[in-house]
Amino acid sequence: MGGFPGFLRQCGVRMRERPGSLRRTPCPPHRGSGGPSAGSRTASHRTATFKLFTDPYVIDKAHDVVGLCLEPPERTLVFGADEMSQIQALDRSQPVLPMMPGAPQRITHDYVRAGTTTLFAALEAATGKVIGSLHRRYRAEDFKKFRIQLDQEIPVGLDAHLLLHNCATHKTPAIKTWLVSHPRFHLNITPTGSSWLNLVMRWSA
Repeated sequence: MGGFPGFLRQCGVRMRERPGSLRRTPCPPHRGSGGPSAGSRTASHRTATFKLFTDPYVIDKAHDVVGLCLEPPERTLVFGADEMSQIQALDRSQPVLPMMPGAPQRITHDYVRAGTTTLFAALEAATGKVIGSLHRRYRAEDFKKFRIQLDQEIPVGLDAHLLLHNCATHKTPAIKTWLVSHPRFHLNITPTGSSWLNLVMRWSA
């Protein structure tokens, strides 16, 4: 267990059953490779999440996405692409003081708001390289501009598979027309509720 609870545990401090009170006692015994003993209680500060899928083919779709990233077709680049809208453009209230010998980089704790922006980003699965651009709004027109940028930066002669979430912006007539005229681009939609399969989501998190 890491973080502050892990620090307390290393110091021999454990939580009582009643939240909010601490007592200094030896750590509970561990078995095998380090798991807690069967008699220890689950820590009250920990949570677990779950998702119920109604799509009967969600496993097959997830398998296709993962397989595309691990074993792409020859002469093909796979990108996890996404649009991150309403990003706050913040600036520090004072200039950042750079790191110097014996002194860390120093920044003010407060900031000045400068509106919002939208980041379009595509992360190449094989290398981790990110191609991105900023736009004022999140529209199909901006999505098309980003596709044009990708077409210019991806080497000629290579196909491009883009992993995307299911969004109406990706299905407009203008986007479909552009894809017909650029056959080396292929859109692959992640299953509903499975955007975490898209690598760029882990990068932006």
